[in-house]
Amino acid sequence: MYKLLIVEDEIWEREGLVDFIDWRQLNIQIVGTASNGIQGLKMAKLHQPDIIITDIRMPIMDGLELSRRVKLFLPQCKIIIITGYDDFEYARDAIYVGVYNYLLKPVHKNQLLCTKNRVRKYILQEKKQAEHIRGPMSIGWTLKV
Repeated sequence: MYKLLIVEDEIWEREGLVDFIDWRQLNIQIVGTASNGIQGLKMAKLHQPDIIITDIRMPIMDGLELSRRVKLFLPQCKIIIITGYDDFEYARDAIYVGVYNYLLKPVHKNQLLCTKNRVRKYILQEKKQAEHIRGPMSIGWTLKV
């Protein structure tokens, strides 16, 4: 099961994201919710989520700074920004940080489901590639002395 962390300062938005989709049906477990970037960072360190959904503009630490910091210790984490700000500077910074997707509010259910499906497929593909690179270890080697 994939782990999801939701970081959103507006309580009705945060609760809405929790209830918006049947996450369990998508094989996704919500491991926590946070109301600002500092809380989100602490929860990310604790739960090591596969996916983070975050707003950009929040008190204490914004979503872009949260994304930058999370990518330092969880580079494989897929971060989805959902925001009401269509400012190009935010989108550019989000791309630079390495967020997976940038969605504008109001987000439609199909839009979020499509993003979730793409994220799940991408994570699965990354895991398969990592297993392929590691490959089965050969134990048949001996050293002649």
